[in-house]
Amino acid sequence: MKYSKALLFTVALAATSLTAVAQDTTTPPTTPPPGTGLGAEIRALMVEHRADMQALMEQRKALLAQLRAAAPEAREAIRTELRQLMREQQQQQRELAKAIRDAIRAQRDQRRQSPTG
Repeated sequence: MKYSKALLFTVALAATSLTAVAQDTTTPPTTPPPGTGLGAEIRALMVEHRADMQALMEQRKALLAQLRAAAPEAREAIRTELRQLMREQQQQQRELAKAIRDAIRAQRDQRRQSPTG
């Protein structure tokens, strides 16, 4: 059978456009958002900690504004408050890290104890 050049050209063009479309529709693998692999307990700890940290940062900003506007004799007292606030923040971070470690250990132990199918 004889095929016209126009028909062969159309078939070839359609085949190349199909492969181009197939290549364009594939999506690259996406990484899951941070925190999705964690348990609900750990995510709750992180949300609670984030709220506490935001409150501490607001308090710190207020103290820094007071420090800028304070008289020289009152500045040392404000600096002491800032140091105490930073110590509280560090302590909260340590407590959060310990709580997360404990939750991860509990999850790991639970997985180890659960019967495997």
